Amino acid sequence: GRESGVLRSGLDFGQPGAMSAVVISGTITGGIGDGSGSVIAGGTLGAITVGSTAAPAADAVKGGDGLFSGSISARGKISTVKITGNVLAGIGADSGALLSYERSAAEGDLPGSLGSVSISGNFASHVRADGALGSLTTTAWTGGSLLTGAGALGDGSAGTIRIRGDLTQAQISIGGKLKLLSVGDDTTDTTLRVLEDISALTFAGDVATSSLLAGFTANGAAVNPDARIGTVTVGGNWSASNLVAGVAAGTDGDFGTTDDVKATGEDLATILSRIASVTIRGTVSGAPGEDFGFVAQHVAKMKVGTTVHPLNALADSQVIAIVAGVTIREAGL
Repeated sequence: GRESGVLRSGLDFGQPGAMSAVVISGTITGGIGDGSGSVIAGGTLGAITVGSTAAPAADAVKGGDGLFSGSISARGKISTVKITGNVLAGIGADSGALLSYERSAAEGDLPGSLGSVSISGNFASHVRADGALGSLTTTAWTGGSLLTGAGALGDGSAGTIRIRGDLTQAQISIGGKLKLLSVGDDTTDTTLRVLEDISALTFAGDVATSSLLAGFTANGAAVNPDARIGTVTVGGNWSASNLVAGVAAGTDGDFGTTDDVKATGEDLATILSRIASVTIRGTVSGAPGEDFGFVAQHVAKMKVGTTVHPLNALADSQVIAIVAGVTIREAGL
């Protein structure tokens, strides 16, 4: 049934409905009913721990057929999340999800931020923070999504996102700045969109068929012409992928081509969109019939294997073909 097997506070919307801490040594599992098998805090949630290293279960948090079934949610900040095992979505929308919603209340606005999130297994569900995200660590990430800054009350920035293994078919949208995305193995079929700056990106393995974009909204609009990307390091190969800061693809829909243009939005004359440094220890390749690019108003440094590409110190619409279909391109000022 609806909300069967649920732990809930804040049934009265006039009350904060906070939870101090929740410890579940077994699993959270959703069912057919909407919200079934869930933890729902009407206010803030101090900390939640699911699973146990003494008796680990493969699927610690698992959604079901019902909407929001097997989910963890709060109307306000969730301070700490520690899950021993996998986090898996079910058939129902937002099932098996981790959700922190904002709330305007008499006792003060609650922006809906997430503190630290730690998952010892595979993450294949949805995380939403209406405000900011402190950190997220997981062993692997397959087909899940992350959205921050979905609300109106708080900053949508994120600290460190660390995946120890593979990052596959992920959709990551950061509504502010991103400090670090670190991937311990291969990154495939993944889209990262960050509204403001990205300080660092580190990939121990290959990056393939992915797009890493600064200055973009969650729905893919390029709206920040001043967005910047700092240091990018790839331990393996780079194939059929884009790295872009503050630039929109033109009518052809591809990056690295002549119709790339500066993103729309407020443009400070003293700030250029910039990629500070890219180091790829392996090779770079494209895909037949498509174009890809390392694109910003200024690309400062680029090294592929042992080759250092001769980029100028200042932005001047440089265009350098790395291989067929893959270009370093500086968009017009």
